[in-house]
Amino acid sequence: MSGAEERARRLETGLLPIMRIAGRDTRWTMAERMAHYHVPGVAVTAMKDGCIDFARGFGSSSAERMQPIDGDTIFMGASCASGDWMNALEL
Repeated sequence: MSGAEERARRLETGLLPIMRIAGRDTRWTMAERMAHYHVPGVAVTAMKDGCIDFARGFGSSSAERMQPIDGDTIFMGASCASGDWMNALEL
């Protein structure tokens, strides 16, 4: 497994909570978080050393259409708070 594939696997299976509690190693899968927040789909692109490291899609474009999302799916942009970008950069 390449480094990028390993990092993508960790993203898919090891999401950390916003607030961590000492002594608890709580992690969620992408599917669990999407279900929790009622999100039908999401696309993630990770950068490393100024280049795209990996791009993955999860779920579908809507609950009705069931069109799969992949790393090439384009979404309309929306406002993002700087805190969201910092969380993304922590990955």
